[in-house]
Amino acid sequence: MRYQNEFRHAEEAMKKRKNAESAIYNQYDYDADQRFQLWRTERDEMRKRLHIHPIDEFMDRPMLAIVSLLRINTTIGMLYALGRTAYLYRTMDKMYAKLNGVSLGKIAFNELTTNVAKGGCISVVGAFGIVFGDAVGRCLTLFYTQQVSVPERTWWHVWCSGSFAGLCMGATLSAFEYKTLTRWGMVMLTGGISVPLSLASCYAGYCVYRPFVQNREHVLYDTYWRPWQQRRLNPGGPPTMRGRYM
Repeated sequence: MRYQNEFRHAEEAMKKRKNAESAIYNQYDYDADQRFQLWRTERDEMRKRLHIHPIDEFMDRPMLAIVSLLRINTTIGMLYALGRTAYLYRTMDKMYAKLNGVSLGKIAFNELTTNVAKGGCISVVGAFGIVFGDAVGRCLTLFYTQQVSVPERTWWHVWCSGSFAGLCMGATLSAFEYKTLTRWGMVMLTGGISVPLSLASCYAGYCVYRPFVQNREHVLYDTYWRPWQQRRLNPGGPPTMRGRYM
């Protein structure tokens, strides 16, 4: 009787945890994880001290770029597939569909799988374009300054990355649709994707990233002073900084 309430609360908590772990849709509660909260606090503190912008992480971590582009492009592909399914089902000859075994489910499955796969391929190519554009921007800086060194990232590097990403994604989509487009149609489709992304990256680089970089007092990803016993290897960043102590 003395510990009756304590045992009852413990059994209820264990039962609730067991039901949560055995659920089909089990999403991990990161807010209740103290280790994750501590890691996020240290990460935000490091970003603040080193003046690392989210654009830097997006350009230096290809997997982050791939995941972000996958979320965007697969969603666009899914919405386009649903709209195309509704259009095809509304305009097709019902008698022809009945004789040939064409149903709404078959049309939706074909369109969804095709367009989502196209969105995934475009995302991977776009992430490659981001990395390639950053490299091209650094090479142009190298030719302009005539200095063999690792140039600091500036706003035109962001512009080059966005422009090459848009060009790669537009060219990939045009290659997928080459059977239904003329030569000028492919050029217009590529330009319709690359030009807005180039303008958006130019705005993000000049109006967002440039003022942020001007407040940076050290080299990007350069280590700030910490006691030696608290330092650890840097797992992220560009190849020139990855593996250094921070």
